[in-house]
Amino acid sequence: MSPRHSSTDVRPSVLREIGSVVLWVVTIMTTFATVIFFIAPLRTLPEDVTALREGMTELAQTQAVQAESLKKLAEIASDTKVLRSDVDHHAVKIENLEGRVDKIEHIKSK
Repeated sequence: MSPRHSSTDVRPSVLREIGSVVLWVVTIMTTFATVIFFIAPLRTLPEDVTALREGMTELAQTQAVQAESLKKLAEIASDTKVLRSDVDHHAVKIENLEGRVDKIEHIKSK
């Protein structure tokens, strides 16, 4: 065997070992990346769910207050409409009375 031939026999095994080491390194790095980016955030999940529930509770309370406010505004609008109608009715009565007073004063002055 020539020395060249024996060195080529060694190369495939060295390349296989290097490939195996590279594969293990990539596997370990992928595992760490998986833990860091996907599994680690799961540790904060209970707090996130609690915060979400609190936010939903606050939203429900805000909506309840808004609904109650809208009801009160509708009542006020209705009351205002009735009040305006009453004011207009009384204004007409006052105008009629003023007309009568003017007639009486006109008759008295003759």
